[in-house]
Amino acid sequence: MHRSKLIVAFVLGSLVSFSWYFIALADWVQDFKTGIYHQNYIELALETGAILLYNLAGIFFLRRKTNLL
Repeated sequence: MHRSKLIVAFVLGSLVSFSWYFIALADWVQDFKTGIYHQNYIELALETGAILLYNLAGIFFLRRKTNLL
């Protein structure tokens, strides 16, 4: 019973993280297309940095847990 709750929590956490990533990526693309980053360089640095850090965390996780990369 405890293990099934842990698996459900892991799956839900993964889905929330995956959704957050694609929402942030879509927001970044939309802001880039509309030219908001030409007006606000701090927002550019923060949003781009957050997306890059999330990508690096995913790569390090995959390298540690699998032999894919």
